Amino acid sequence: MVKTNREKAIAFLKSSEIGDKEFVKKWISENYTPHYPSIKTGREALLEFYDQLKDMDIKLEIKRIIEDGNYVALHSGYTGPMVVIDIFRFDDGKIVDHGQTPKTVWKKLLAVTPC
Repeated sequence: MVKTNREKAIAFLKSSEIGDKEFVKKWISENYTPHYPSIKTGREALLEFYDQLKDMDIKLEIKRIIEDGNYVALHSGYTGPMVVIDIFRFDDGKIVDHGQTPKTVWKKLLAVTPC
């Protein structure tokens, strides 16, 4: 069972791998604000987006976690290959803001610098 903000941020990313809507229903604020253009504001919009995630075969590996008060940042490697920094803000134990900075990694670079 997830309890800390850190655990919730990790669980959010893991739930996105499989499109697990139960996590979203429990730990995402109704007023959820994603700070990227592919998802509209609100928990319901995120739930709709999760329908698409089931078919995307996303795999990720979390490399680093930084927690500061109500903020959690995760540095992860995704299929693609991509490197992503996800930043979450929590209020009353729920995720209210989420932004990410995806960056495609060139295969040649991966050969010398693992993400």
